[in-house]
Amino acid sequence: MNNINNLRAKLDLQGCALITSQVNRRYFTGFNSSDGYLLIFPSSAYFLVDSRYFEAAKNAVKTATVELLEKPKEQINELLSRHSAKTLYIESDSVTVSELRGFEKKFADVTIDSSDKLSAVIKRLRMIKTAEEIAAIKSAQTIAEKALQRLLASGITADDTEKTLAAKLDFIMKLLGAEDISFETILLSGANTSMPHGVPGDTAVKAGGALLIDFGAVFSGYHSDMTRTAFLGESSDADEFKRIWDIVYEAKRLATAAIGPGVPCNEIDKIARDYITSKGYGDNFGHGLGHSVGLEIHEYPACKKLCKELLAPGMIMTIEPGIYIPGKLGVRLEDMVVITESGYENLADMPILPQFQANFL
Repeated sequence: MNNINNLRAKLDLQGCALITSQVNRRYFTGFNSSDGYLLIFPSSAYFLVDSRYFEAAKNAVKTATVELLEKPKEQINELLSRHSAKTLYIESDSVTVSELRGFEKKFADVTIDSSDKLSAVIKRLRMIKTAEEIAAIKSAQTIAEKALQRLLASGITADDTEKTLAAKLDFIMKLLGAEDISFETILLSGANTSMPHGVPGDTAVKAGGALLIDFGAVFSGYHSDMTRTAFLGESSDADEFKRIWDIVYEAKRLATAAIGPGVPCNEIDKIARDYITSKGYGDNFGHGLGHSVGLEIHEYPACKKLCKELLAPGMIMTIEPGIYIPGKLGVRLEDMVVITESGYENLADMPILPQFQANFL
């Protein structure tokens, strides 16, 4: 079954589902466009795109009839009338209030269902990845890992800063086939590593200093996510860093070992959080343990305190505990795993080590 058929089955579709968000249009059609409408009826589907995308969409989209978008109001009303649709379901989690008011004016002959019914079904469909989706995420992960290895091997110069190294890493990922970067690369050094989502700046990256790199690549629309924190080469001032690093590593190991189908997401978070707290750093771990990844970098569910969703085969989750001491240091270690019938598979193939092996030029 394709994603459109899955939606029909789960939604028990009696009217029309109107998909307007970019990410969900791509999920259901496999085609990425900045604009357009996807209308899904019980036995037909139509993808309306303007002239910028029409030819490419006609060649690529196999799950819906592609039509040239010229007059949205008239075209959509005609389709609703042709299929005798009485209800129009919209994406409550992405449609704005002004868009809703516009729909109510434009499509006055149908009842607009602005409840979370459609969005909730889509969220649960996207929660479980297909074999093809998992393969795309694995490819994105491979690109990211190769890019970091190439960056470190190519050498770090005396002029390199957090900002320049982040730019080089992004460039290498694209050279290796990434469609895009997963998010703005976080590459921080020294005391700046204490900021979980700090922005790379003009701080020089030096041998013997700590480096935190949180990054990912996009392949066929699907994201990867990985964090490594380590010293660049040998350091004479690594005792406290290594102690913190060991705690984070063990928290990650314990949480990962507990992953499997049927385990509540918040239980995985609790395992890592309790261990870090037992070592005296509970107040220094403020974010959730992890999140799902797919067409978006943050998807449902999440391994955090309030998420009781049960892990299930096909889910992809990050496991990323961290300890951050303001103005001094921070350590975060992160891999992605896919939940299997018997446990999990780690999608990362890059060792987690307390030292980066890099060439200094």
